[in-house]
Amino acid sequence: SEFARKYDIKVLVKNAHTNARGTLIWRGSKVEQPIVRAVTSDDEIVKVVLQEVPDRPGIAARVLKTLAEQNVNIDMIIQSMRSGEFNTMAFTIHGSDLSKLKQDILKTRSEAKEITVESSIAKLSIVGVNLTATPAIAATLFETLANEGINIDMISASNSRISVVIDSNMVHLAVNAIHSAFSLEEIV
Repeated sequence: SEFARKYDIKVLVKNAHTNARGTLIWRGSKVEQPIVRAVTSDDEIVKVVLQEVPDRPGIAARVLKTLAEQNVNIDMIIQSMRSGEFNTMAFTIHGSDLSKLKQDILKTRSEAKEITVESSIAKLSIVGVNLTATPAIAATLFETLANEGINIDMISASNSRISVVIDSNMVHLAVNAIHSAFSLEEIV
């Protein structure tokens, strides 16, 4: 499929056991251009940080299994290497799930030295089409925030959404700046 895409070759996918017509796959001339359609924000999130988690296989699985057992849904997750032996693991959850989170059980199972919760954060997202097809979209988002003096704490990206976690006090400023940068219509 990579070869077909690279050289713009049409591929017919058929079932070997029937006489069905099959499906023709090709790039076509109308590949949708990257486009930002909207900006959204959510200040009902909190960040849970597991400090100094042992760097061993299976710990991340144990953390996620524990959250699943407690019916706590995570949104964004980040693991960063602090040293060769320990990692910091952070994830965002909806504020309403915080009461379901049993931090003592999570601390025991993750073997974290400490768990902290940060609540003065918000998730800001740009929503659209083919957003990761060009680095220019993310670059514009990050540059716009930097120009406003807004620090990015976490980032997640998919083809239809690029999200960042920022200080909740900066949301209004950020939304306005991003509307401007991507020439979005104000939502009435």
